[in-house]
Amino acid sequence: MLRTLPALSVEEHVDLVHVQIQKHYSGVSFSPDDYAMIAFIDAAITEILKQIDVDYHIESYIRDITPIIAADAVADGLPAVTSAGDLLLLIDLILKLFVSWSEDLGELAEVLMESMDLIIGQLVNRREDAATTCAAITEFMDGEEPRFKRLEERLLDREMSVLAGQKARFNAY
Repeated sequence: MLRTLPALSVEEHVDLVHVQIQKHYSGVSFSPDDYAMIAFIDAAITEILKQIDVDYHIESYIRDITPIIAADAVADGLPAVTSAGDLLLLIDLILKLFVSWSEDLGELAEVLMESMDLIIGQLVNRREDAATTCAAITEFMDGEEPRFKRLEERLLDREMSVLAGQKARFNAY
């Protein structure tokens, strides 16, 4: 049941796992130990997301993966969460690659978000595993790197010209 939570709707998910359970499976109850495990995972992911500033879409990808982690933890116990498994490596990869991304970056960001929707969707809908998802993200980012570099250079040039203009106005006073 936990593995199906992200796939139940098409909206971006920023809800905690236990909130998603209440929305989609309101009559289901867990044992106190299972509920404690779900609460622990919710708290851990929330703390990770508080420590790093990511775009709403990127946060929703992490929240889409969280029920899968919770399902593994309920089935296999705490070692499923504390060992460096593929799902945790996937979260780490997403956060490292997309920490500065925003949907406000224009066409390139749209391409990125659409591609990530497809890649993460394969995992959430159980068509791919976490290791394959990591490889797909890495392959996509490697292919897009030249475009990202050009965008970064243009943004840097634009910001430098804005700063130069501000400095010139400041010096004119």
